[in-house]
Amino acid sequence: MTKENSMRNNLPFRFNPHKLRKKDMVWLMTHKCRHGHTYMEHPGCFYVEQPSESPIHERIGFLDIESTNLKASFGYVISWAIKEKGGKLYHACVTPEEICRESSTKLETPVKIDYRILKEFYHTVTQFDKVFVYWGKNRRHDIPYLRHRCLKAGVEFPLYKEVLCIDLYDWARNFLSMHSYRLGAVCQEFGIPAKDHPLTGQIWIKANAGNKRALNFILKHNDEDVICMEPLHAMLEPFARLSKTSI
Repeated sequence: MTKENSMRNNLPFRFNPHKLRKKDMVWLMTHKCRHGHTYMEHPGCFYVEQPSESPIHERIGFLDIESTNLKASFGYVISWAIKEKGGKLYHACVTPEEICRESSTKLETPVKIDYRILKEFYHTVTQFDKVFVYWGKNRRHDIPYLRHRCLKAGVEFPLYKEVLCIDLYDWARNFLSMHSYRLGAVCQEFGIPAKDHPLTGQIWIKANAGNKRALNFILKHNDEDVICMEPLHAMLEPFARLSKTSI
């Protein structure tokens, strides 16, 4: 493998072609790399050269959810949080009123306690090019759970390649030698603040009953999970090969 090819495998930014705007595509077709080809013809050169005048910037987020059950067929999403890399925190949580409202619905009607926050999730996550999760990719927890609940509630969910997804759990498992690969254990090992609001059974029970303080506690716990994922990502990224896996 040449040095240039090796660099391409570990670059911090690869744009998602499915999220390019018209002006981005025009820029790629009208600006040339050092080989004299357009960046549309040589996207690999764009990744290596990272032209500062480019209007294309990858937006990365760290995603986590809290749910009432490990399987979406028996639960719903209590809260979700997305921390933008180097930016703001986005989140949403169900309310006591939404939980209470469900108590008067017919047995055969779909549960829509999390309908509002699922819609907010879709409109937020589709603003990102790539999200990082922890034990959350397909066949694990967060992404399949969210997709299942969106399908059940009649809410849009990102389509194939619309948002890319990487699981930090795989990085931790591949690059470290831990006694436990729980997010809290890995962060504690490397001095990353995490899990200041640990969840207990009592908090879960009260939240399921619509207790506002318990719901707020869970949302705070959710926020802390995505906040600690950012420095963990920064620590492990130099060892990782970039992935183009879809959400």
